[in-house]
Amino acid sequence: MVYVIGDLHLSFGVKNKEMDIFGKVWENHTEKIEKSWRENVSEDDTVILAGDFSWAINLNEVLEDFKFINKLPGRKILIKGNHDFWWTTVNKMKTFLIENDIKNVEFMHNNSVILEKEKIALCGSKGWTTQNSIEDFVNIRREVLRLENSIIDMNKKLDKITDKLGYTKICILHYPPVYRANNLKELREKFILEGKTEEDIQKLMDEIDFIKLLKEYEIDKCYYAHLHGKSHKDAIEGEFSGIYLRLVSGDYLDFNLEQINNK
Repeated sequence: MVYVIGDLHLSFGVKNKEMDIFGKVWENHTEKIEKSWRENVSEDDTVILAGDFSWAINLNEVLEDFKFINKLPGRKILIKGNHDFWWTTVNKMKTFLIENDIKNVEFMHNNSVILEKEKIALCGSKGWTTQNSIEDFVNIRREVLRLENSIIDMNKKLDKITDKLGYTKICILHYPPVYRANNLKELREKFILEGKTEEDIQKLMDEIDFIKLLKEYEIDKCYYAHLHGKSHKDAIEGEFSGIYLRLVSGDYLDFNLEQINNK
């Protein structure tokens, strides 16, 4: 079986990062995580952690958090969140895990993962918040390209599988792929002031459209995190432009792991 959850916000190696200040749902949240994990996950299962794994700011600080998931069953796949300041190059992180005897943990970053037993193909990236500044436009475009690299890698791996019928293509993001309350109107107006034509503007907007990319590559489902508390109301869930969307922030799920089905 395959499970997903985001925003664990662990802090075993960091002081003064207790999460219960953000509401009752965060009280004893690590105990909730462990309880749900042990009740549902076996050693043969996979758990995808959709960003904001830890409050740590370097590898030394994140070690205790890795030790926490190391004692839990299953294969773990991590993507980067906006608070994962400990994240460095994949090679450095892999070396760090080996040196500290952390097993069954891997990173999805410019790559993909094929789960042959479950017939699930995984791609993903951090994504980016949809805002109206030019700086955000540059960052979003970079993350769209990073996601496309992951999708291309996934499709190359699928092409090598003899029996690839019946695979479900699933995208994991940290940020939502689309926002209910933001239509990028201000960014469009800035492009108009710069003298860009409507055709040029549409091409630029297409470059930062996660949903357009997911549709183009026929992704079936997208799981995302990042939204907390009152922001849960901004989540778009269910079918959207032919893609199933689901919010899996830890507090939204009350820290119960979400099972991913191949359907």
